[in-house]
Amino acid sequence: MGRGRPGQDPCALVSGRAPRARPRSVRCTAADHADPPLRPSRRYYYQNTDALIYIVDSADPSRFEEARNELHRVLSDDELRGAVVLVLANKQDMLHSVEASKVADAMGLRSLSRHNWYIQGCSAQTGEGLFEGLDWLHSALRARKQ
Repeated sequence: MGRGRPGQDPCALVSGRAPRARPRSVRCTAADHADPPLRPSRRYYYQNTDALIYIVDSADPSRFEEARNELHRVLSDDELRGAVVLVLANKQDMLHSVEASKVADAMGLRSLSRHNWYIQGCSAQTGEGLFEGLDWLHSALRARKQ
């Protein structure tokens, strides 16, 4: 704890398992599908999905192409048509991280015409930027339901 807002844990993610949380009366399922053996199982999570949070390691530009291809492949699934997309450019606290706007370019976010998207620079280590991104997501989901 001790990161982000006092008394709140901004994220809890366990590879291969999907914990559930209810921040602000929203049901969330989190899963880490970065490992190729887990990728085929992720379609299970697509039904009735309103939003996708995609985390990019902004300190490792050598993996941007792989991350971009994977994001675009995931978002091409009809079950995710119109889903709101929050991209978290993680590790902004590291010296050689790429700023969020350049991560957006590398990820091809401007070409996501079927999705309302936002990129937020953040640090999972310090909590900086996490709640700003989640606040945007909450607002985008509320606006979508109106």
